Amino acid sequence: MDPDPQLSHDLFRREILMEILVQTISSALEKKSICMVAYDQLERVWPRGEDRTARVARFASEHDWRLFFCVEGLGAVFVRKDYSFDVDLAG
Repeated sequence: MDPDPQLSHDLFRREILMEILVQTISSALEKKSICMVAYDQLERVWPRGEDRTARVARFASEHDWRLFFCVEGLGAVFVRKDYSFDVDLAG
């Protein structure tokens, strides 16, 4: 039985999109401490129906970043591992 060419194409496309996402986030985090990724960009790599937040968090960890938040319909914010979340809300 031959492998499904559409499945192979989809996996190849997802790998390319993921590599573009890695380059985009890496470049942004070299300049700033945080990087926002829009929901539609996440959906291209991790389609609906998957445990997207857990997969995005694992993706961040694999690239030595942290996932600050991930919200359906909005997107995700990645931060550098050395980013401090100390905020003076009283000030």
